Amino acid sequence: VPQTLTPTIVVAPEVETLESASEDIWQALIAELLNSAYHVILIGKRSSTWNGVAHPALHDLRGVTTVAVAARLIAEAQGFVGAHSLPWHLARHAHTPAICLQQWRDGLRRCLPIDTLPDHCPWVEPQDWPAACAWIRQLTSIPH
Repeated sequence: VPQTLTPTIVVAPEVETLESASEDIWQALIAELLNSAYHVILIGKRSSTWNGVAHPALHDLRGVTTVAVAARLIAEAQGFVGAHSLPWHLARHAHTPAICLQQWRDGLRRCLPIDTLPDHCPWVEPQDWPAACAWIRQLTSIPH
């Protein structure tokens, strides 16, 4: 019997060597994804609880996943939004539509992927997070 999977987006806001987008931007992005009927899985190293609004479709797994588990979650998700970090690269290589929500700096040119089409893993400035949500919705089966 075919199963209908709940459209899931993995969000990984943490980054080690760069400055991540503000907490307000991540909260707004996650709220928009939740309002668009996605389940959101939040991953990362921090074990703190989500500071945004509680929602039954938000699963905060920060601090409780291994790299292997995160890779599996990302590979099975319909989309990914995260900072320029290992999870973003895992999403690209799993062919999961992946947005890098990261402020651009000239030195980052060397970090642009050469093995993934740019339209499959766009780099989006944090203030353009609504465009990131629109791009994810366009690539998934949730009608809007």
